[in-house]
Amino acid sequence: MLVALSCSGLMTHRDRSATDLESELAVLKKRVSMIEKKNALLEAENSDQKESIKRLKNDYALLKTESDARIKELAGLNARLKSDYAETSARLNAAIAALEKKIEEKNEELSRKEMAVRDIQSAADRMKVELNSKEAEISLGNKKNRDLASEIEKMKAAIEKNDLLLKEREAAIRTLRGEVDMLNSSLKDKVAEITVLKSKLETLESNKTNPK
Repeated sequence: MLVALSCSGLMTHRDRSATDLESELAVLKKRVSMIEKKNALLEAENSDQKESIKRLKNDYALLKTESDARIKELAGLNARLKSDYAETSARLNAAIAALEKKIEEKNEELSRKEMAVRDIQSAADRMKVELNSKEAEISLGNKKNRDLASEIEKMKAAIEKNDLLLKEREAAIRTLRGEVDMLNSSLKDKVAEITVLKSKLETLESNKTNPK
């Protein structure tokens, strides 16, 4: 928009200067034409007014000189305006080309970013699917863990029960061992008594066999 406004302003200024130049040239030409006609008329009507005619000629020459100078000045201004216009147009065209190149680069970069975003979105969708699958596996694993924990608790209860039974059996075994030890002690005493009795019996038999 700035480039368009600058070009429009420059062209408007140039057109206005050219129009002013043409108007001023037309006015000057009309004035010159009027003076020439007036000079010819005066020469035809009154040849005695040479001084006036001479002044008019002088005025005409001066006006023509001023007009030529003004025309030359305006021509120079027009040339400078054309040069400025060409330079400005070249500069604006270069700026427009640079902007168009930047816009093209930005569009390419935007396309690359959009493609990257699509790739990221696709990867995110795949990750969501994998995550849902993992969540299902985790849910199944949690169920298995809960079942395993329940079985472990049952096993712990059975082990505790077995431990209690084992302790009761160990206590019973200790009691039995005590009774066995008592029986063994009593048996030893009986064996000793039997041994003593056997010895006495042998003595008695010996005495019977060998009386004095």
